[in-house]
Amino acid sequence: MLSIPTRPTVADLLACKGKRQLVQILVRNLDEALAGAAAAIDIISIDETEFSAAYRAAAPHAFITVGLLYG
Repeated sequence: MLSIPTRPTVADLLACKGKRQLVQILVRNLDEALAGAAAAIDIISIDETEFSAAYRAAAPHAFITVGLLYG
């Protein structure tokens, strides 16, 4: 049976500490999320007003964070 990589957990990210740098980007639309996934970005941040399940589907192997608007 093939092993399918899963979305990383907080524990997975912490395990990288001191071993390698993680890359994080902020995306504003699905095209940017797809590009981030294609570039193997580790952490993808999304604005709370834009977040939907489509973003998780677009980047299935990235750790997804949703940011709150300031102010």
